[in-house]
Amino acid sequence: METNGGPKAKPADDDQTIPLQKYKTSLYMNSDDGPHKLQPAGPNYKTALYTKTDNGDLVELGLHDTDDMADYGKREGLNFQQTIFLIAGYCPGFAATIMMVAIVHTGWVGFIVFAAIVFLLAYASILLGNCWNLVRVTWFEDLNPYGAIAYEACGSWARHTVNVLVDLASFGGGTAMLLATSELVLIVVGPGLFGTYCYWPLIIGAIMCPAIWVGMPKHFWLLGALSIITTLLAILIIFIDAAIYLNGNGHALDELQPPVESWAFSKLIGATIFLLGGHFVYPEIQRAMREPGNFDRSALTSFLLIVVFLFPTLLVVFVTYGEIISPDGDMSLQAGLLSILPRDGLTVVPGLLLLISSAPVMLIIINPLFQHLEEVLNIPEEIGWKRILLRTSIIILIVFLAETVNEFALLVTLVGGVLLPLLTFLAPAVSFLRLRAMHMPDSFSERPKMHIFETIMSLLLILVTPLTVVAVLVLTIIALANDQTGYVKPCYVQFNNMTNTTWEDDLLLTTASM
Repeated sequence: METNGGPKAKPADDDQTIPLQKYKTSLYMNSDDGPHKLQPAGPNYKTALYTKTDNGDLVELGLHDTDDMADYGKREGLNFQQTIFLIAGYCPGFAATIMMVAIVHTGWVGFIVFAAIVFLLAYASILLGNCWNLVRVTWFEDLNPYGAIAYEACGSWARHTVNVLVDLASFGGGTAMLLATSELVLIVVGPGLFGTYCYWPLIIGAIMCPAIWVGMPKHFWLLGALSIITTLLAILIIFIDAAIYLNGNGHALDELQPPVESWAFSKLIGATIFLLGGHFVYPEIQRAMREPGNFDRSALTSFLLIVVFLFPTLLVVFVTYGEIISPDGDMSLQAGLLSILPRDGLTVVPGLLLLISSAPVMLIIINPLFQHLEEVLNIPEEIGWKRILLRTSIIILIVFLAETVNEFALLVTLVGGVLLPLLTFLAPAVSFLRLRAMHMPDSFSERPKMHIFETIMSLLLILVTPLTVVAVLVLTIIALANDQTGYVKPCYVQFNNMTNTTWEDDLLLTTASM
């Protein structure tokens, strides 16, 4: 047997074991002309390994058996803690400040929506991890594991579709993080930067280019650790600030909350999925794990870690800042919490922490896009002119989109509410149902209760996807028509008339005078 994509193996004898997890396994048939690779007739096939027993019967080896054969536990890769850091490190913390404002405008119903989305996202991550566990022996070598899952489940069209969606999610998410970084610079530095908001995507894009050329470091989980630690510290400080304000203003609990806004629901849904919907990078993380079978534990721990910090903060912000977030002004619906609160140390410090976390998050988000395009264009992994040209061109396009749609909350809502549900809800559910039918034909007879539960949850995820996409898209279009989003025109139009400033610039002066 020869392994496709790896070094040619010598003829195996009885004592030789080939580490299957390192390569994509291929089957060959010997003939007079030499070995010929066996091609599957279609996507609905199952790759399996068999061993011959003493009585001559063929017995299929399961994943656990092949793990033992390959001494899989001894291979290098991310351990449990490092995986938690990397999964949680995707979390774009500035999106949480958008959620904090949206939760005030959606009331207690908003908490129910938030809890439901978090539950569905967490379960979808488990399904996606199970999908990779079912196909990883065959597809471990593949640099686009999400696409490999889709191919094994539904064929080549699904692979191409998922790869395009992952590229779009990386591109849109990277653009949103560029806008977040620009807004955080204004929050941290203050009114001295009035009128400069539109310049910052250009400046930050240029600053980020050298790091993007180099790519992800060897110990790339450290980026995730830096991101999640600074994000959780920022959320903790916001919680303390709100608690202090509530303690000194007891009447805040009795204040009427702003009326429920449909645009706020759209923002809440989009920001929540954007914050916790890093599923398009999860297969790549799981592929890098030392023990991929433990991905579900790492994912659930990451979700729990973020929610333990975020939920109490959302609650205390909801009961505290209802009187500050004006029920009559649309500006509060356009901004994050740090842009609305009076400027002091307890708003600047979280802004600085989130600014520090934004660079690692951006690198994590856009990495799948670079990897896929470089594989398609056959660009070497080493730094060279082709790599620099491609990555610089993508950054230029990201900057252009940021200058065109220069409103962070709007872009987060569209990316999180319209694009990501296809990768966070729909694709994991459909892929799991298909792969389970192919690789686990006895699932219902062996574990009927779990089989039924998995089926119900998968169908629920499939149903929720179009409902979420349509609802967010319709509510966003209505908000744009009613001038509720804060989006006016592209920045490059405003460059011709420097007396025109964005609402971010105006809000900067407003909060500085509080």
